[in-house]
Amino acid sequence: MSYDYLFKLVSVGDPNVGKTAFADQLITNNFYLNYSPTVGVDFRTKSITLDHSIVVKTHIWDTAGNTKFARIVRNYYRNTAGALIIYDVGSRESFNRVDFWRNEILRSRDSKEPMSILLVANKVDMADRVVTRREGENYALRHNLLYAECSPKSDINVQEAFEWLVIDIYEKLDGEKLGVGVDRHFSYSEE
Repeated sequence: MSYDYLFKLVSVGDPNVGKTAFADQLITNNFYLNYSPTVGVDFRTKSITLDHSIVVKTHIWDTAGNTKFARIVRNYYRNTAGALIIYDVGSRESFNRVDFWRNEILRSRDSKEPMSILLVANKVDMADRVVTRREGENYALRHNLLYAECSPKSDINVQEAFEWLVIDIYEKLDGEKLGVGVDRHFSYSEE
């Protein structure tokens, strides 16, 4: 499939917050009950057609939340156009570490330009919620992040949230200087 732009994205968050489940639902429209922890980084790709027939291909780097992989994972933050910071609404600790993940991305990035970041409140279908929607929204507002409530298991808002991030990156593009983590794809036709 031909595309107009390529965006490099990274997905971060503590272990067991549902980063891989989010990616699986996004890419394959499936939820798997059993997951093994991500070792290092997993790679996914997804293309989205925007309203004006612009096709954006995304490379999604699903990173391990375990700190023993921090040095490896940090390299994937460098040339990113956007990020998903995912936390589990049933885990206060994962929400408390959102600031850590945001700082890791911004500190390790190759640019000081503003970056589109989507804060994902994950597992919103669970009954044992301890982090309120208002807390997530307030954090996102304070740090100029996009915010979405999602559930890969119940297929709630996963596609929509991801598309919102892609649209936000696209709308901020400068036609002359694309920015970090964005490439333009040229299709050549033989005449």
